[in-house]
Amino acid sequence: TLLLGHNDTVRSVAVDQNLVVSASDDTTLRVWSVQAGRELCSLRGHISSVNAVLLLSSEQTEAVCFRMGCTSTYRLAVSGSSDACLNVWLALEGRLLRSMYTYNAITALGAITEDCHIIVGTEGGKLEVWDLAKGAPLSSVIGHDGAIVSIWVDRTGTVFTASSDGSLKVWQWLSSELCAVQVHDALTQEGCQLNCVAVDGSKIFVGRDSAYVKVIDWATGRIDYLKNHPHDLGSTKAVFVKDSLLLSSSFDKYTGNSMVNMRTLPGGAYVGTLKCSGQGRMNALASDIVEENVLRIVTGGAGLAVWDWAPQENYGENPVLFLETLAECAQGDVDEQNKGISHEKQLQLYQENNASAEEATSWC
Repeated sequence: TLLLGHNDTVRSVAVDQNLVVSASDDTTLRVWSVQAGRELCSLRGHISSVNAVLLLSSEQTEAVCFRMGCTSTYRLAVSGSSDACLNVWLALEGRLLRSMYTYNAITALGAITEDCHIIVGTEGGKLEVWDLAKGAPLSSVIGHDGAIVSIWVDRTGTVFTASSDGSLKVWQWLSSELCAVQVHDALTQEGCQLNCVAVDGSKIFVGRDSAYVKVIDWATGRIDYLKNHPHDLGSTKAVFVKDSLLLSSSFDKYTGNSMVNMRTLPGGAYVGTLKCSGQGRMNALASDIVEENVLRIVTGGAGLAVWDWAPQENYGENPVLFLETLAECAQGDVDEQNKGISHEKQLQLYQENNASAEEATSWC
């Protein structure tokens, strides 16, 4: 489903069930109903490119609204822009609730779930932590020498940041301060531009201007590589982890088409590729689980689109392809059990394993 309305590149997307929020270089955010296939409202207030958006969960919204003394029936979205403003929106009402000036162009955002504090990454490499309810900064640190291009906060509240200076850092929110607990500078020496980061457990997935996604186990130091492009040249602008699935964008410079590659976690076994024809270069990814066993993927870039895929119905409107070149093992990228298994058998085992799971911790 194509969502038409933005007049420029989409930089960031967020999704929760049937609700999608997108941020664009056209200075606006737009709120969409996937079910209705239309725009609900346009969020206007920034005067420059909107580079990042977060859609707070119902629980996070309730916590923030309680502290602010307003009704919790709202749904809050948070945006960061090159105009240096951190804005809080009533997403469904299309109204600006609060605007905070940070003095630095904002390039990335993250949220610490427990306190619903917002991590702000800036063009100058500064990391700030903001209290939305108070509208005030709690902490500030120069985190990197270059722009912060991506922030990921895991379920434990550990913060991961990637920078244009080639460094990757791991942070803990301790005693109202962001404390760096691990630094990876080796990526600087590789000469590949860092674009994005996503985390599952102890594994950090780094999207770069390379044909491979780099995997760093920050607990053991082990490094693996997952092939993400059918050719030797490629660029990964977006990665996203949803439950037991890793999504990574791939742009084919020969055809001008983008793809979303899918791998199971924690092993990294390649499942298949969603071909996003006509979407151009992809900058943003987000996903959620809707209905029963349906993965909803939202992609943003030259266009904005929503894709629904169910493994058990792989021959529908958006069938997932299998590219043999991406299934090849690259420097220990997948475990030994997955070697030599056909695509059909791999997908069958994947569905059986998830169907027999006692807890619904996996996306399917």
